[in-house]
Amino acid sequence: MLSLLLLHLLSEQESYGYELVKRLHALGLTDVLEGTVYRHCRGSSGRTASHRG
Repeated sequence: MLSLLLLHLLSEQESYGYELVKRLHALGLTDVLEGTVYRHCRGSSGRTASHRG
């Protein structure tokens, strides 16, 4: 589920991990940590949380 949400957020706006965490927290997902987002994005694409088209 987190994968889909992160992809959606990145499709709306290029973001780094800390920005994604802020956006997730604003959506009410306050238990998501910055390290989780970085690990998840790095594991999914081999990159950091930044989305470069």
